[in-house]
Amino acid sequence: MINRIILLFFSLPLLAVNVMAEENALSLRQHLQQQGVLYFQHAALAEKDWDVLVSQHREGNTILLYDNDKRKPVYQFTLAAPTDTFIRLQWLELNGFEPLLATVWQRGVHGEQFILLDPSEQKQLYRLTSSWPLRFSACKEGIAVTIMKEGETADAPLQETHIWHNPDSIEIKNGEVAFCSLVESIPPLDNDPKPASL
Repeated sequence: MINRIILLFFSLPLLAVNVMAEENALSLRQHLQQQGVLYFQHAALAEKDWDVLVSQHREGNTILLYDNDKRKPVYQFTLAAPTDTFIRLQWLELNGFEPLLATVWQRGVHGEQFILLDPSEQKQLYRLTSSWPLRFSACKEGIAVTIMKEGETADAPLQETHIWHNPDSIEIKNGEVAFCSLVESIPPLDNDPKPASL
C-alpha cells in the first residue's frame, strides 16, 4: 500500500507532463482524481520542507507525510471505514512543538473526528470524535476542540470542549469554551483554513 502511494507521489510531476502532452487529455485535476488523490499540499515550515498527500483507495482514505529534506515518507495512516473521508487540514505552531498538522475527517453520516499529527516525531498526538460537526481553534498555548455528543434526546446534543496543551495535559469542559480568544488565535500557516480538495 505504501509503495503504491509513494509511486503515485513521485509520479505526480510526470503525470502533469503526460497529461498536458495529450491533445484530448483530461485536466490534471481530473487525472489526479482518477488516481485517487484527494488533496496535496507543499509546506515549508520551521526550516523543514513537507509534502502532504491524501488519497482514497479501496482500503480507505490515507494521509502520507513526506519529508523532502530526508527524501522519504515519514508518516502514514489509513482511516479504514468507507465513511471516514478527508475534510480539511491546517498546520499549527504551538509552544514547545515543531509544526503540528491538525486534520479533520468525516466520521459516519454526520460526525467528524479531529486528529493531531506530529510529523517530526512521526506520530499521532491526539484523536477526538464528535457525533456532529466539530470546531477547533488554536493558539500558541494549545488547541480547543468543541464536539457535540449524543444527548438524552436527539434534539438536544451536548457540547463539550477539549483543551489540549500537550499529550499529558488535556482539560474537558462542558459547553463551548473561548480558550483561544484569551490570546491571539493562530492564523493558518497556508492562509487557507479550509483548503479546497482536488
